[in-house]
Amino acid sequence: MLLTPSTAQYLLDDLTRASAVPAACGSLSRYAFLENDHVMIGEVAVRGFKHKGKWHVDERDIRRAAAALAALDLQPQHTVALALPRPRRSEETLRHNWRAQLLDWVGQAQDLHQHTQACGCTDFVCQQSRTGRAERVTVPELTDANTLELLLGRTSPLSLAGTRPFPLLSWSGTRWMLPAAYADLLTRADTVAGDLAVRASSCADCGLSGQWPRNSSARGFVTLCPACARAKYRPYTGHLARTLYTALSPATRADAYLCCLCQEPRRAYYWDHCHELEHGKVRGPVCASCSTLESGGWYYLQTPGAMSHLLRCIDCRREGTLPAHHRARLVRDLLKPDAHTDCGREPYRDHARSEPDGSVSVALSCDHGLVTRRWEQVVSAADVTRLVRAVVTRALQEQDTAENG
Repeated sequence: MLLTPSTAQYLLDDLTRASAVPAACGSLSRYAFLENDHVMIGEVAVRGFKHKGKWHVDERDIRRAAAALAALDLQPQHTVALALPRPRRSEETLRHNWRAQLLDWVGQAQDLHQHTQACGCTDFVCQQSRTGRAERVTVPELTDANTLELLLGRTSPLSLAGTRPFPLLSWSGTRWMLPAAYADLLTRADTVAGDLAVRASSCADCGLSGQWPRNSSARGFVTLCPACARAKYRPYTGHLARTLYTALSPATRADAYLCCLCQEPRRAYYWDHCHELEHGKVRGPVCASCSTLESGGWYYLQTPGAMSHLLRCIDCRREGTLPAHHRARLVRDLLKPDAHTDCGREPYRDHARSEPDGSVSVALSCDHGLVTRRWEQVVSAADVTRLVRAVVTRALQEQDTAENG
């Protein structure tokens, strides 16, 4: 029987309730299948299947994974130190390396503990002025693994291979330890996940291996090299520029085209359109990654071709504007903050939002000193319009110059 990820998670939690190895609630989601079509639960690779736009897993795989976790014999007297192999290679990464990932989490949590217990500044290495020079203020490290996990403040427990490592950590007095059987399980899971990732990196058409992006499709994620994507899908020519997104026919499929934002040929998945009030025009076909970046990426405007893509909306071109959330991002980046005290430092631009009256509020902060200062600077609607129009006009002029040689 096929189960949705949420149903499978409930089943997994129920089957592992008495297990010595706690399963991670929330480890099953559609994003878990992006890398290689599988999600690791212990050393069992659970395959994801996409049907009618929704992901499913096989109930038998969930039960097999739960049984393997329940059967794992964690002998308290057999433990291993949480440490990286020596010598540590300079190219060491967190991907498919459970030791490096867990140590990284522990380090982050200890940094946060240092911050909260010392001066309260936003620096991980707390600074305090003493006789005209900065010296580090240190506090004892935490030795309670559950407290470390709570400090990281994640909405769901941190997981390795679909399991929760922090409840199994123990402090020996000098270093962190894990049950040897659990460490061996994580090593085997890394090996399986690494092999699956290598297999998934091969082009589905020609078999060539490389660092190709995985594309969303009706049947799941598909790997295509740029050459095969270019041969299989056609470039978008802008023929829908005056079409409202709401008027598109279901037969007009975005996945018949190449993404019009990616630098290398990649299959599109969605029709991107302008969300500015009373605009709604189609901008073009984009892949799932570019669609996500456009809707929520604070640095989207710094992506090559991003401004030209936004200006595919003929209404934005005519009015010399951008959608509201992009106006806010642009103003945040161009803002010249007002002077604040005499520290002489440029404040951090944390985020910005468009207000109903057309103005933009930019959140600023400065952590120079013992107390972090936070405030907002409002840019008037008239100044927002002026700044945005200037940038749009310059972008259109550069685009015309490039097209006309």
